[in-house]
Amino acid sequence: MLMIIRRFPKSEQGTSSIEFALIFPVLAAMMLSVIEYSHYITVTRRADYASQFFAEYLSRDADNQLTNGERIQAQESWGILNPHLNDPDDSRRAGARTHAYGYASVDFEKADPDCEGSDCELAPNVHWTFYGGSYRGIQGIRMSCDPEIVANSVEQDGTNIPEGMVGRTAIIMTDIVYRYEPILAGGLLPTFEQHVSSVRKTRSGLRLDYRNRALRRSGHLQDCP
Repeated sequence: MLMIIRRFPKSEQGTSSIEFALIFPVLAAMMLSVIEYSHYITVTRRADYASQFFAEYLSRDADNQLTNGERIQAQESWGILNPHLNDPDDSRRAGARTHAYGYASVDFEKADPDCEGSDCELAPNVHWTFYGGSYRGIQGIRMSCDPEIVANSVEQDGTNIPEGMVGRTAIIMTDIVYRYEPILAGGLLPTFEQHVSSVRKTRSGLRLDYRNRALRRSGHLQDCP
């Protein structure tokens, strides 16, 4: 027994196993972090594409009169880009489990009515906003009747308009908010809300209006003063 004890400090048996046991938690954490980050980027890009398509579709309305049917077609962009999120049997899948959407019809007018000439400062004039969607746990979207004009480098969030979009042409603002559920949700990482917003000029240059009152029954339509 004494000889075995004396040989123990010189023995290298099991060294690899000990090293692996020490390194494995670090490697596992790095691998899971890469998977989670990749998934987050994928979901975020899909939501961003949906917001851009939403704004582009509404800005190309042929008669500048939004109908309830056209609204439904535009909102289907979320389901097209995120098909698995609409599957009620796939409730365990991570991703944006709930979402809400909003949009606003905006044109611009002189900030000073007495100003004359082409160099007059313009201010946004929001005619109406609309929001709807699935609201399970969602705090709401950021559509506003009083948006702020910001520098082009500032991130859009549904309450601001890039200064490069200010002009004589009307615009459409869209905002989508969704609740992101990480793959490692359940104590490791929290769920949180993400916003993606877009702004597009209307093809005709005129503001988009709504044609019928069915929009009021399909969500929350607000006429801005």
